[in-house]
Amino acid sequence: MGQTERKGLIDFLYRDVSRIDSLFAQVFQGTLREISTTSNLSSITKKQLRADLKILRGERETEKAKSDIVEKHIDPHDHKILDLMEVLNIPLLETPLSETVNGQVILVKGQIAIRNYQTIKAAIPAILDLGMLETAKQSKKELKKEKRIIEQMLGLVPMGLEIEIFAQNGETIIGTIKPEYLAEHPDDLLRMYGSHIPGEWYILGIISSTADQSTRASFSDLRQSIDEFAEAIRSLYAEGSSNYVIAPIFIYRELIF
Repeated sequence: MGQTERKGLIDFLYRDVSRIDSLFAQVFQGTLREISTTSNLSSITKKQLRADLKILRGERETEKAKSDIVEKHIDPHDHKILDLMEVLNIPLLETPLSETVNGQVILVKGQIAIRNYQTIKAAIPAILDLGMLETAKQSKKELKKEKRIIEQMLGLVPMGLEIEIFAQNGETIIGTIKPEYLAEHPDDLLRMYGSHIPGEWYILGIISSTADQSTRASFSDLRQSIDEFAEAIRSLYAEGSSNYVIAPIFIYRELIF
């Protein structure tokens, strides 16, 4: 018989420390910086006393108990996250995203892709020059045109890290993550896995819908033009993707041991 698999430990890929601290402070009226634990160490010392009196001569033994308090200061590390998970007690989302509201904190499970736009943009010229994206059917003229289009598109897309979540119900969610809050360096993830990170992950975050966004026209021509350019970039970036955006608070998976 094989060994029984056990669960109970979790592995965090991403922790938005700023949001975690903010939520923790709101729930617990402060933020956790360290944990102190105390233990009581007792020792018993035996002493033999001799009484010299003119008439009475005897011996008696006394016991003296000595107690020392030992205080330990422990780095809470992920203790705040575990406390938040317990208090918020957010169930795994099983309903369609259309039933969520903007600003709702949700927990979803699924596969994830992390796209490193900055590194990819820097590598694109070399990849194109080496012909790694070329197909046998393309002419030199077509290849040159393709290179120009790719470079122009990448020039429009804001750099950063994108996460795309492929939820268990078949829906997808996109979002951005901050490199300093990843457990692994983004370049290491790209080198080892490409865009798609293996396994299934739990993502707790704040959901928003970009569908049917109502926009107000600015009275300033300059600001109106900037808004139109921003919308064009958003449309290019979001083409073919979900209408739902998530701001991840933390991402983790269950460990089996």
